Amino acid sequence: MRNRFVPPPTLGTIDDDIRQLGLVLEFPAGRPNMPPEYAIGDSPPVVLRAGEGLSLAPMTWAWKGPGGKPVFNFRSDGRTFGSSERCLIPAAGFFEFTDGEPGHKRKTKWRFDLVDAPWMWMGGRSDRAPSPS
Repeated sequence: MRNRFVPPPTLGTIDDDIRQLGLVLEFPAGRPNMPPEYAIGDSPPVVLRAGEGLSLAPMTWAWKGPGGKPVFNFRSDGRTFGSSERCLIPAAGFFEFTDGEPGHKRKTKWRFDLVDAPWMWMGGRSDRAPSPS
């Protein structure tokens, strides 16, 4: 499961690509700062439907489980998501982790990027509760 990702090079890149589709991208919370990497619990920019266009606003990645730890990887079998909607998370790359090399406690971090494009979309679900900016 992706628990870290790299944002696109610039917000202008996202805005330009969406305009080429004939859609307008709004920034209701202003244009967010883009750190070099996002992790679980951060508030990356997420794209949601907004009227006839799209809206980009920060939203908390993952939610708190019963024990207070963030939930980001779970089975959806038998669950319903009627109160949520799909969203898009722009990313230049994402990371996966595998067991560490023998004798090392830390997991090995692998970065995945597209070969022919500077960024991609990752799909997600949203309960439309924007993060404080």
